[in-house]
Amino acid sequence: MPFDFVKTQLQKDKNMQDNSFKILKFYYAEYGIRSLYTGWQFRSLQYFLQSVFTVKTLDYLENKARSLR
Repeated sequence: MPFDFVKTQLQKDKNMQDNSFKILKFYYAEYGIRSLYTGWQFRSLQYFLQSVFTVKTLDYLENKARSLR
């Protein structure tokens, strides 16, 4: 998730000339490792819900394809 955080920081300030590694290094030095994992709870929940939806959809499609044979 640190790379998502860095990407967001780059998108927030379009005039920023720094590269990703400089931003990562700055936030780590200034605010610590916890700042790089901001929003991990939401992202984890998002991945979980997406995987549940995908598995259910694939199961449904497999059963539908089996019934058509």
